[in-house]
Parts: sequence; structure tokens; C-alpha cells
Amino acid sequence: MKKFLAAVLLLFCTNSFANTDTYFDQYPIGYISENLLYDLMNQNRDKLRQCHQNYLQKLPGGFDSLALEFQIDPQGYAKPLKSEPASASKEEALNCLKSLVRSMKFPAPVYGIVFVRFESDIDMQNAPTISSMELSRNSVTVVPYVPQKIIASVVDMYMPYYRGCFGKPFIEKTKPGKVSIKWNISEAGNAVDIQVTSSIDNDKMKQCLTQVTEQQRYPSGYVKTSVERSFNVQKVF
Repeated sequence: MKKFLAAVLLLFCTNSFANTDTYFDQYPIGYISENLLYDLMNQNRDKLRQCHQNYLQKLPGGFDSLALEFQIDPQGYAKPLKSEPASASKEEALNCLKSLVRSMKFPAPVYGIVFVRFESDIDMQNAPTISSMELSRNSVTVVPYVPQKIIASVVDMYMPYYRGCFGKPFIEKTKPGKVSIKWNISEAGNAVDIQVTSSIDNDKMKQCLTQVTEQQRYPSGYVKTSVERSFNVQKVF
């Protein structure tokens, strides 16, 4: 009698908003003084604002905000994070910001990497006069995401249970396909907003994957962090 075994391969481990690299996957969240970050960004405020102003000129009579998140590696260099798909003109403005932050030399973080959010301080009211102002202090903030090393460790502990979702009794006959699980880690350290998408149409399997993810507990005190894991399910004889 032929027996079927579901072989589950973890294809990739990505954060939905970040470019995976060695630092991102391996380093803890470090520390940089927000005052030092602000001083550097303030020195470049004219160039940063110009990216936004060029974008707004393509929106006659309209307005849109502009923000960018980036990682500062242990050497003090910026690596922009992934952003949501946008219009061609907004992508151009984001690329303008990305080029600028890549050209800056930031203070090296203490013990790890740091995530920073820059949000343009131009709004509909101050646009005509902002060139004479210092950069808003609220434009530069440190964003403490959950370190990927911690996420990977927690997910690895639950891998036997994830694999179990692809065998009996959840799937009577294993079919090859791709499964993706997305969730957020809340500030309390819980897995929330869980979404399972799959080329394998099986509600029991999806329910099992959701339940396994719900059981995971992460350190609290970080900001909401997005996680994604994908599996390639193959039928093996």
C-alpha cells in the first residue's frame, strides 16, 4: 500500500515591510539617540522636503503625505524598508527619499540595528512657508520592531505543529501547493490579524494553521510587527 507523506519546506522567511539581509535577520534592536537622528535629518531638511514638494506639484489641487521607514545597520548606513505599492509619481518621491537616506552616514547603533520612520512635515497649511522652518521633531522617530531573530526562534519551535496541519486528519490526501501565513505581532506580544492564503482548498488545514499561529507568544513592548511565512507542500511517496 502506498503511503503519502506531506513534506513541508519553508521557502522564505520575510517581514512584509522589510528587505531581508544579514543584519535584519540576525541582529537585535539597538539604540540611537533620537536627538542625533533628528540633527542629521534636520541638516538635510531642504532636500528631504524637495522630494515631497516635487510630488505635490504633480497633484494640482490635491495633497498626500510622504513617509519612509528605513533600517540603520551596525555601521550606520541606511537600508530603506519595503513600502506599499503606490502611484508612479509617489514611487518617484519615495525613491528620492531612499536615495537621500542612503547617502547619509548615521551614528552607529549601540548593540544592533535601529528602525527609523521619517515623515515629511509638509502639510496643506504650511506648504508655502515651511522652507524657513526647522524640521518638525515629530518627523523623525525610532520604531522598535520585534527582532527577526526572536521571530524565527518562536516560529521554529512551532514548526512540528505547522507540519502536522499538512497531514492527517486535516488533509486526507496530500496535494502539492503553496501556503502563505501572514500575521502581526501586537504590542502585548500576541499573534493577531492572522491571514492564511493557499492554493490548497482545505478549511481544516487553514483552521489548524491559524490555531498554531494563535498560540505563539512574543516579547511585549515592541510596536506592531508584520510577519509572513510561506510553505511549499509536496506529495512524497
